[in-house]
Amino acid sequence: MFKRPGDTSMDPSPSLPAGLSKAAAVLRVTAGNFLEQFDFFLFGFYATQIAQVFFPAQSEFASLMMTFAAFGAGFLMRPLGAIVLGAYIDNVGRRKGLIVTLSIMASGTILIAFVPGYATIGLLAPALVLLGRLLQGFSAGAELGGVSVYLAEMATPGRKGFFTSWQSASQQVAIVVAAGLGFALDRWLSAPVIASWGWRIPFLVGCMIVPFIFILRRRLEETQEFKARQHRPDMKELLGTLARNWVVVIAGMMLVAMTTASFYLITVYAPTFGRTVLHLSTADSLLVTLCVGVSNFVWLPIGGALSDRVGRRPLLVGMTVLAIATVYPALSLLAHAPSFVSMLLVLLWLSFIYGIYNGAMVAALTEVMPVQVRVAGFSLAYSLATAVFGGFTPAVSMALIHMTGDKAAPGYWMSFAAACALIATFVLYRRGASALAPAH
Repeated sequence: MFKRPGDTSMDPSPSLPAGLSKAAAVLRVTAGNFLEQFDFFLFGFYATQIAQVFFPAQSEFASLMMTFAAFGAGFLMRPLGAIVLGAYIDNVGRRKGLIVTLSIMASGTILIAFVPGYATIGLLAPALVLLGRLLQGFSAGAELGGVSVYLAEMATPGRKGFFTSWQSASQQVAIVVAAGLGFALDRWLSAPVIASWGWRIPFLVGCMIVPFIFILRRRLEETQEFKARQHRPDMKELLGTLARNWVVVIAGMMLVAMTTASFYLITVYAPTFGRTVLHLSTADSLLVTLCVGVSNFVWLPIGGALSDRVGRRPLLVGMTVLAIATVYPALSLLAHAPSFVSMLLVLLWLSFIYGIYNGAMVAALTEVMPVQVRVAGFSLAYSLATAVFGGFTPAVSMALIHMTGDKAAPGYWMSFAAACALIATFVLYRRGASALAPAH
């Protein structure tokens, strides 16, 4: 079931057709990841404005809670999308499947961007926004897995970690662009204008790039490894294989816990944390988030390349231990002396931990999944972790601060996720997951 990374003795040589560079293939397959994370970040950051337009209530708290409920519903759809769309991709191919996930994702994006507010169409407005979030979550359930597996299967032998790291790196570009747009709007438009219609501008930008991403995806070539497969599992066989390998799926979910909790803490929750907890300005909070996105983009491919040289396991263990030891103390220092510089330095440290860990983790997760259900297994593990850990990170962080009165309390949550990932690393390694050993 498990095989050594970089060992191509059992697989066809993962080469691309002549004339199509590796860099072009990476760009084409990761473009959809950009759109997905771009929309997720925007929905979280403009939650207050979305609440006022689509979920009006007698209190701001109730309005925001309904908005975050719609936001969370997208995460709950991810496991279903992972199974249904993941099985489809494992059956028909990476290229066709990724075009389908992009189509569903784009439909949700366009719906949220253009649906009129509650004042215009009443209850239909929040219902349509919820539908848009469900479509986005359903497609995202298999998007990450499909992209990661495609990158793993087309990677140059011995460089799988480096290639798969670009799945996450593409999301960081989305964070930088979204944060940059938010920063610009905050400077150019007044708060009432942003609340009324200005918040839609970034979503409209997302709609404008959809045709471009479709053109890129349609030019994808199917991976040679998938073409060489003689057997394509149907849904019944896929579910049976996943059930027999439930330990791998659950351990994979715990492996992703560190990634998704840290990512949502330092990106999606960071602007809210900076404004409401540290009492920094909106511009400062967005600028820090933008810098974190750039930092993530740098560290992710470095982490992937390092894992190709020294192995997945040393980096997975080292970064989880480092997170457990340093995250809470770092956030405590920030809480006691909040400033733009201190927030930037602390979040850049967390970005380093996240980037190196995730650079190794994505490749490891593609390697430990049974080849017949590689997309579905990866997607299910990732989606479960996102639904349980990532999607609830902002809510858990706020709840911990409220219950304990400790502004550094989100560090407990990230440390818990790191502990889960550390346990998962040892579980997979003990089961013979030689994917965690060095790649040659």
